[in-house]
Amino acid sequence: MACFGHKRDRDGEPKPGTVGRFLRFPLISDAFAATPLRPASSASSPVPPSANFGLLGLLDDVYMVAVQLLDADALRSLDAACRQLRVRNNSDTGSWHTLGMKHFRGLKVGTGGFFDAEPCVGIGPPQCKRARLDWKLRYGEFGRALFRFSAPFDGTQISNVHRDEAVADLSCRLSTDPTEASGIYLELEVSKNPDNLSLAVQDDIEEGAPRRGSLTFSPDTGAVIRERIVRDWPRKCEGAYIQPLPFIQGSSSFLGFIGLFLHRGQIAFFRRAIIQAAEGKEPVLGPWECTGFVSDFTAWAKGRWLTPCVAFRKSGDYAVTIKGTSRVPPIAREQWASRATWIVSDWTPQDWEADA
Repeated sequence: MACFGHKRDRDGEPKPGTVGRFLRFPLISDAFAATPLRPASSASSPVPPSANFGLLGLLDDVYMVAVQLLDADALRSLDAACRQLRVRNNSDTGSWHTLGMKHFRGLKVGTGGFFDAEPCVGIGPPQCKRARLDWKLRYGEFGRALFRFSAPFDGTQISNVHRDEAVADLSCRLSTDPTEASGIYLELEVSKNPDNLSLAVQDDIEEGAPRRGSLTFSPDTGAVIRERIVRDWPRKCEGAYIQPLPFIQGSSSFLGFIGLFLHRGQIAFFRRAIIQAAEGKEPVLGPWECTGFVSDFTAWAKGRWLTPCVAFRKSGDYAVTIKGTSRVPPIAREQWASRATWIVSDWTPQDWEADA
């Protein structure tokens, strides 16, 4: 205990009648000294028993709650500051695993890569044992794998399209499950566009099966097109379109940012166009615009997963970059979610059938 402001006699004891007027409080060091450290069990904690770090031993539960509030950059800084915390954060119940499950929920890479995949060592049960994952490494690798275009457009940017009517799939897949797709935003930047491109999501009924439906957003016209294949041969498609955003005036091709947002079975598209200014002035970046929730999945998608893609009308030199994903769109939902959801009567039919 520490005392301040009172008088003492020659023996160092407080004089009578003065103790009641003094402020007395325990020092933080006293509290740690009086509390024995809990020995860490190798079966329940990766921290070795010899680790003499009071915060880990005394405030274990408090630490695990507080660290969940950190983002990836702050978590990396914490790892760099303390080896014991780095080991704890990278455990199967640590912060890197929790952060990945939160950020990558409703997403997978390609045909089967989930963030919390459980690779095994050995051949089948009972020899199969769960391999210990480096969750920090897994977090970085999974994020990089999500933000890429699939072959033949490998990489995070498309700079050249070799043929007309090309479609570039992203490596990530978006879940149509309303409980999982509760806020997934994907954004791309278009800095070079010689002709016309669109952002779309296509339906995957099952792995390896032909795609049956799609929802396409044209950023320059502001239109959304819905298509669904109802017969393969002769080919017949049911289509419809709506015009939730106006045409971009004074521009022959779209430049800027485009995005899509999935939330509880509904989808909305976003654009932020570079507006060509008057002659002699520099182009300016316009405000974000949103279509509102234009469609749910039941109208055109039957599968469990959606594949986002970019569709190009003409070949040429482009610059399309995947910026990343997040859980929130660039505009607060309160500013646009109140717009009426487009219902069946709002869509203009545009069916077509190929010649036999």
